[in-house]
Amino acid sequence: MGNQSSGEVRQNRYLTESQVNVIQKTFKSGKLTSLPPSWEIFDSDPRQRIETYLRNADKSLSYERYQDLAGNSLKGTLDEKIRFFGVLMGDKSQYTVKDVKFAFSSLFNALQKIHKDSDGDQDAIKLTDSLLHDILHKGEKRKNTVGKTGDETIEVDQGDIENLLSCNPVIEDVLNQVISKCFMFESSPK
Repeated sequence: MGNQSSGEVRQNRYLTESQVNVIQKTFKSGKLTSLPPSWEIFDSDPRQRIETYLRNADKSLSYERYQDLAGNSLKGTLDEKIRFFGVLMGDKSQYTVKDVKFAFSSLFNALQKIHKDSDGDQDAIKLTDSLLHDILHKGEKRKNTVGKTGDETIEVDQGDIENLLSCNPVIEDVLNQVISKCFMFESSPK
């Protein structure tokens, strides 16, 4: 397939045979230099970050990284799912609330494009702000922080992101819906 070597190609352990077949069809015409149109539910900046992560030295998209992103983001461990957010945040060594806000808003905006919700940007920001409340306003009750923006330069570690994902299953559901749409899988696996 495309940029695979002539030898045996490793298959991601989380993907079903039908999902691998969909990915093979995506790469059927050879090397990809950009993400397929199904990824256009993401705005250009997050899409560019994903492409950068997937690029080989020859600027083509890596078939193995592409299928790993699919399998690991859909059915992988919590750390593997967090990796997708790391890609959206720009693969830095240290993240801030602003980076996490960007990643979550990008994901929620993509979901709203799937469902053709025209108020997507504002709803995505509100949901993201709500999810990040405890990081932005440590120890404060929500009713005391209405209208406050919080310091977006606060550093966020992987544990904070793990807590957000494990305490808010809706994020994982949104991730599954968005990833399934991007990779053109029929439905998100459970």
